[in-house]
Amino acid sequence: MPRDVLISVMKKHQRYFPIQKDGKLLAHFIAIRNGDDIHIDIVREGNEHVLGARFADANFFVREDVKLKLEEYRPKLSSLTFHTKLGSMLDKSDRMLKLGAEIGGLLGFKDMPLIKTLARGLSLQSRPGHTDGHRDDLPARHHRR
Repeated sequence: MPRDVLISVMKKHQRYFPIQKDGKLLAHFIAIRNGDDIHIDIVREGNEHVLGARFADANFFVREDVKLKLEEYRPKLSSLTFHTKLGSMLDKSDRMLKLGAEIGGLLGFKDMPLIKTLARGLSLQSRPGHTDGHRDDLPARHHRR
């Protein structure tokens, strides 16, 4: 699984501290608990078990996400409300594309590959937090480009 996903699961879901050495993620983590060291082995085993289950969930969502290109998820934004008075996430994304085009023109952007890259970035920034729309707490950077 992608390193960012593993770290996200440890930090955000379980509030564990991942251990890294020389920039590489190790197969260890630090967990903080209240109380003394009574039954610490049971607590450690429980933490490891829960983290394993979270990793399995994350692995499933990563595998599901890469089945489609990010652009293919864009139409689903219409079913997600951005704000009751401002419409869907797709409406927001469309407004950002329009605004981006206007700002690009003001800045004098004329390089078509750059303009296309910026437009793609704007259109993808409004994607659901996780492309299946349910797991908005896992990084989507694992998605193929």
